[in-house]
Amino acid sequence: MIAAVFLISLGIYLGCGLGFAIAFALAGVKKIDPHAAKGSWGFRVLILPGVVAFWPLLLRRWLGGAHEPPEECNAHRQLAQSVHASRLTPHASRTMIIALRQRHRRIFFALGIFLPAVLVVGVAARRPVPVTATLPGVLEAAEKFDPSGPPRDGLFPKSAVSVQWLRGQNNSGALAVRFSAAKDFVKPDLMVYWVAGNPKATDALSANAVLLGAFAAAALPLPAAARDSAGVFVLFSLADGEVVDVSTPLQPFNGSKSGALK
Repeated sequence: MIAAVFLISLGIYLGCGLGFAIAFALAGVKKIDPHAAKGSWGFRVLILPGVVAFWPLLLRRWLGGAHEPPEECNAHRQLAQSVHASRLTPHASRTMIIALRQRHRRIFFALGIFLPAVLVVGVAARRPVPVTATLPGVLEAAEKFDPSGPPRDGLFPKSAVSVQWLRGQNNSGALAVRFSAAKDFVKPDLMVYWVAGNPKATDALSANAVLLGAFAAAALPLPAAARDSAGVFVLFSLADGEVVDVSTPLQPFNGSKSGALK
């Protein structure tokens, strides 16, 4: 949700900036900078990206009636102003500028040594990634499932989602479900929940909703409640914070060996 709001706001900002940039390149730039009055069309096209990015600042200057670009305030300009005020000789002013540039050179070389050193120390100080030779027992003993019948369509009224029922291998009695959809069915962070009974469709999850897992998982084991009672599957987008679709009420297995659906 936050990402969607950010992208919409960014699109509005850039759209306004583009509209302003066209007007500014045609008429506004010569208002705030007389030197740009005779600028070529290539110059006007070249400034468009910068105008789009900083259009609020340029709009304020245009509306404020500014006729000259602001003077840059840096050490060199301040030194030139002090030279003019104190009537120093050109040689003295040149000596001061050279000293300032030498200071900049020393800082540049110091940063050139310090920053790579910090990077190397930071990389060397990283904790090693934990590596295990064997998987935990819970993962090694993960249940494996086989399809039980063909995939079913039409269980979700709003989405073209197929549901494949699965049974545990070796007659373990475990039950699972697998979901699939077309490539154009794209929902961010889509999760699957099981809700017992026949709840009313709302935009929020039910308090008794049971998380099965991610929509794209190869197999989602069903809880014991889903084996003994009817219920619905709920597709919920974590990124959007909304219910995408709710299946029709169903009971995955009726307890028979064939695994028929009710």
